[in-house]
Amino acid sequence: MATDDFLQSVRDNLNGRPGQPLLFGVCKTLAGRMGQEPWVLRAIAIVLLVFLTLPTVIAYIVLALVLDETSERTQGAFKGLFITLREAADRLADTARNLFGQAH
Repeated sequence: MATDDFLQSVRDNLNGRPGQPLLFGVCKTLAGRMGQEPWVLRAIAIVLLVFLTLPTVIAYIVLALVLDETSERTQGAFKGLFITLREAADRLADTARNLFGQAH
C-alpha cells in the first residue's frame, strides 16, 4: 500500500492546481491532445530534463511558443523577462558610466 500512496502523491504533485499550468502548460496541452494524464507527460519531461537538459529546454520553449493554447502566455512571460533584463542592463550601464566617469 505504501507504493500506491507514493504514486498517488507523485500524481497529485505533478498535476498541479486545477486549471493552473505548472510552467507554460505544454505538458497539460500535449496530454489533453493525446488523451493522457498531465502527470505522465510531466514525469517524462522531468526524466528528459535530467538526461538531456538543453534539448529538452529548447523543445519545451519551442512547443510553448508554437502551441495555440500556450503561445500567448509564453510570449507574455518572455516579454516580461526581456523587459527585466533590459532594465538590469540599463542600471549596469549607468553604474559603469558613473564609476568610470568619476575615475577621470
